[in-house]
Amino acid sequence: MNTPLKVSVIIPAFNCGRFLSETLDSVFAQSFRDYEIVVVNDGSTDETEEVLRPYQSRLIYIVQPNKGLPVALNAGLKLAKGELIAILDADDIWHPDKLKEQVRLLDEHPQVGLCFTNYTTFGGSQPTTSWFGNHDALVWKYPHRRVSDHNYLLTGPSVLLDLLTVQALPKPSSLMFRRKCIDRIGYFDESLTFIQDTQICLRMGKHFPFAFTDLCLLRRRIRENSLASIQSDRKYVLEHIHMLEKLGNWIDLTRAEKKAAEKLLAAYAFAAGYLDFAEYLLNSSRRHFWKSLKSAFGLKALLYLGLTLFPKRILIALRLLKGRLAPAKAAIVNN
Repeated sequence: MNTPLKVSVIIPAFNCGRFLSETLDSVFAQSFRDYEIVVVNDGSTDETEEVLRPYQSRLIYIVQPNKGLPVALNAGLKLAKGELIAILDADDIWHPDKLKEQVRLLDEHPQVGLCFTNYTTFGGSQPTTSWFGNHDALVWKYPHRRVSDHNYLLTGPSVLLDLLTVQALPKPSSLMFRRKCIDRIGYFDESLTFIQDTQICLRMGKHFPFAFTDLCLLRRRIRENSLASIQSDRKYVLEHIHMLEKLGNWIDLTRAEKKAAEKLLAAYAFAAGYLDFAEYLLNSSRRHFWKSLKSAFGLKALLYLGLTLFPKRILIALRLLKGRLAPAKAAIVNN
């Protein structure tokens, strides 16, 4: 009689060949051994194929045309045989006890659907930091109860409401969740581009309790060429707007959850409006500020909506005046 496989590790890979060996080696170094690895090559054009060749006898390997991260994740899920699912970005690195600690946490608390871990960053210009930091970090604002030395259960009446309110969302490579969660809520939303993990956490939070460990079991790589620009900021906020507008199509929201989602939508719509306003894209800026006001009233959104009615030359003059007044204001404050 075959024993069911415990964990499926899904690694979506797109042009991360130079990091992939280190990532895979961190999985093969796990102290917990009952796992399979599913690598989905999402149309990479770099050395990914060559890097994977020595490993292919030790993993399940899929090659597909480039269709985006959610499609790659879903392709991996459809082949995964494990009771538990762990996602690993193709440039991140796991601590050797990452799987062991999360499997133990989920085994000890069978009601929990998803757990996540603390992590550190590396590779960027900023100093290495722990996500949880000290107890002033955002993640500690979730209602929680300690259940062992390093493990905690979220204890709020609605995990979804807490996620929408606190907004300390775990990173994909820190996640482990039960296969039955996907069977209940469905696969990743393929209309999204890069926040599919945020949405899947929100959808799971509607139906399942969450837990976390404060152990740093992930090293998350920061790449300088992926740092945010004005354009990527715009894509980021627009994708959140799209996701929040469609959230009710995936799950039924209570009145409180809907209000929290609308408040968050208003914040992202304001951010999109401000980015466009800063570049004098007044028509699109006006639409975003109006969407922000319709989602949740705010005086700043109302003010900026009014400013979008001014001609561009007036706004340029106001910005110049503000720049000239700033040193004088600073001098008065310092004196």
